[in-house]
Order: sequence, then structure tokens, then C-alpha cells
Amino acid sequence: MKKFAIVLSLLCAMSFFGLQAKAQDANMSAPKGSAGVKMIWDYKKELEMSDGQVAGIKEAIENFQKQVLDLRQKLQATEGDIQELIQKKGDMDAIKAKLQTSAELQVQLRVLDIQTARKIDTILTPYQLNLWREIQQREVAKQQQASKPKKPAKPSDQ
Repeated sequence: MKKFAIVLSLLCAMSFFGLQAKAQDANMSAPKGSAGVKMIWDYKKELEMSDGQVAGIKEAIENFQKQVLDLRQKLQATEGDIQELIQKKGDMDAIKAKLQTSAELQVQLRVLDIQTARKIDTILTPYQLNLWREIQQREVAKQQQASKPKKPAKPSDQ
């Protein structure tokens, strides 16, 4: 049950931000969702969002993506260092220090995600936030339905 809650939380977060595996380049005017993933501002009309709200959310997500890109690059480099130390049978203290750095970077990523979600929560009204959560649930259900294997049609008994 705990795994399901974690997976559902991750799906909601991905749906919420519409994040791609890689963050957008810093010079892009606004982040875009990956193919088929709608961003929160794509629901502007349904959520009755003002232009100011959309701008605030875009800014929060752009900042999030820039910081995520930087942290992921650091994490990737650190993980490479760890693998190299392990392969070369490096000093255990050095491996431990790199593992600590990796863990700290992962914590920073999680905290950044939570902070950004809370920032967006403050931009939306309580009504919009509740409506957005309903939209997220609807979209997650659609994704789950689409990923279910289709049953082959039964041959007719004619």
C-alpha cells in the first residue's frame, strides 16, 4: 500500500509539473510538457486562472527546472565518481563521502520539488487547487486506463 501511495504521489507530481526527463534550456520563454503531457496552464480556462497566476506558475516551474538541471548534473557527476571509485577499489572513506554527497543532492531535489509545489499552492485559490487536484486524478486515471493491456476480442459463436 505504501508503494502504491509513493507511485501515485510521483505520478501526481509528474502530472502536476508536466516535467520532462531533462529540464528545458534556460533561454526558453516557458517550459513545455513532454509529448502528451499537459501543463497546469493548459487548463487555464477550466481553472479560471488569471494571466498573473499563469505567469507566476510558469516562473516557479522555470526556476525549478533550472535548479533541477544543475542538481541532476552534479548528481550524475557524483554517481560517476562513485562508480569509478568502486571499480578502482578506491578508499572507503572517499566512497562514503561521495555517497553522502549523492544523498544530499537527492534530498535537495526532493525539497526543491516540495517547495515548488507549495509555491504553486499559494498562487492558486483554494477552489482552483481543489479543482486542479481533481483534474490530476482524472488524468492519472486516464493514463492508467491507457496503459492497461487490451483484451483480445472473443471470437463470435456464429
